Amino acid sequence: MKSAQKIFVALVFVAVALASCTEEKMESPPRPAPQPVPEFNLEQLTGGKLGSRQLIGKPVIINFWATWCLSCLEEMPELDRFYRAKRDSGVEMIMINVKEPKKVVKEFIDTNGYAFKTLLDETGDVTDSFQVFGLPSTYFVDKAGVIQYRHMGSLTRQIIYRGFDIITGKE
Repeated sequence: MKSAQKIFVALVFVAVALASCTEEKMESPPRPAPQPVPEFNLEQLTGGKLGSRQLIGKPVIINFWATWCLSCLEEMPELDRFYRAKRDSGVEMIMINVKEPKKVVKEFIDTNGYAFKTLLDETGDVTDSFQVFGLPSTYFVDKAGVIQYRHMGSLTRQIIYRGFDIITGKE
């Protein structure tokens, strides 16, 4: 085979390989089996407590994060834009901060003006009950209180909307 033919065959192979790696495939890993959301009752940053039972009947996005987590901080503006755009649809966005003092979390949320509810998991027990192994981790929960989709790592707009579609029955 001549050199030009080898290069042509190699380019065709690369083009086919790249065509099979669409963004949708890269951002849509297989969905694990649905499971009930673990019960929790945590202090809200704004005061009072919020528990998992109070969320039944609404689609809920639960995100575990910390102020020291750069990936968490990078995704927060997108999460806030999503929540502001979709909160009238009835979706709840719950941001659970992992093991940080209330003062640190409040200063961060107030400085950035985020609209979502922020809960404090000061002991890490709720984080453990969700089997969170890294931050950020996001759980998409349907109206029945069942986790239908989860994502570990930074979220993109596409992932957020895909999770929302799953828990609202659009997918």
